[in-house]
Amino acid sequence: MNKKIIKAVFLIFIIFSILTILTGCETSVTMKEENNKEKEENEIIEYNGYVLEWQNYGRWYEDIDKVIIPNTDELQKFCDKLENEDESFVVVDRICRSIELFKKYDDEYFKTKSLAIVGIELVNGKQSINFKNAIKEGDNVKINYEIDTSNEIGTDDIRKGFIVVEINKDINDIIINEEYSFFGKVVESNVSHIIVEPNENEEIRKSSDKISIELGEDNDAIYKVGTNVKITYDGNIKESYPAQVKATKIELKSADKFSLVFYQKNMVTPKQIETIISEGEIENVNYNVYAFEGNVAINLNSDSSDLTENSIPLREALLQNKITMNEIIQKANRDFPDAEWVNDYGEIMEYRYENYTIIRNRDVYIGGKDMTIRDLGI
Repeated sequence: MNKKIIKAVFLIFIIFSILTILTGCETSVTMKEENNKEKEENEIIEYNGYVLEWQNYGRWYEDIDKVIIPNTDELQKFCDKLENEDESFVVVDRICRSIELFKKYDDEYFKTKSLAIVGIELVNGKQSINFKNAIKEGDNVKINYEIDTSNEIGTDDIRKGFIVVEINKDINDIIINEEYSFFGKVVESNVSHIIVEPNENEEIRKSSDKISIELGEDNDAIYKVGTNVKITYDGNIKESYPAQVKATKIELKSADKFSLVFYQKNMVTPKQIETIISEGEIENVNYNVYAFEGNVAINLNSDSSDLTENSIPLREALLQNKITMNEIIQKANRDFPDAEWVNDYGEIMEYRYENYTIIRNRDVYIGGKDMTIRDLGI
């Protein structure tokens, strides 16, 4: 009798142990799956994207808002739609078949990827599309962009632009998020709000020449009068004077992009150094800025380092507060994050661009791409 009881107890113990192990394994697998799912949900997935500007103006634009293209057949249909000849136009773009960017989207690409394309109308040639990012949200992709109105020249023609994003196959829809922004100068500032005068070429200036922005109760930033800022807002403008907008971001910057231009318009004397800005001539510039064996201009709202009719002499741009030396040095630090001091005392820094060089010690020198500290005698 005792032996039977002992066997029964032992059998129950074995069964209980096995069940415990199996339950533990199942729980472990479930927890692992939940952790992986949580990790995936918390991970920010960002997709590659770019802007494709379209030059023709046809009725085929009207129903192109957003589309997901899963294969080469659908891409061909999309191209055919854009390139459908309109009787009112003699010239028809063949951009889908001619542009290199679309040629890479073959059957091999579409095995694992799709394309998300968003059509955006630009009301005139001064506007351009600034693609910011494309982020996965569940089974959607959220495409963030803004319309850049800072270009000073352009036609009055309405035209279209496209944002093309390379997405995963599990994306089912596109969320379009347009941001609104403008550049301007702070003309009044206190702890509760700032008043900004938009630049002359900004679209918002049609509503008012002064825009008031509330800073919020928790604000601890100080915006000095005369500071150049970029204001990103929700798109709504309260028609008062000054007009009011709700800012989502305030940045200390004069332009989204710019590039210095180094050129020689006349014969220059070897080792010739010309002063662009003297120490103390501009607020917060407590050093000299020189040009070495040439001249320096700047292209605002452009990445080009070529001299054009829109290039502005750097001295003029600095004096008129269209750009600041702080922004130029910050850009150089971003462009060359691994730049190192070139002397033993940690006093001289070189930034070597394709067409020009910046050398910085106590002062700043801008010269040709081959300029060295030995040329400067420092």
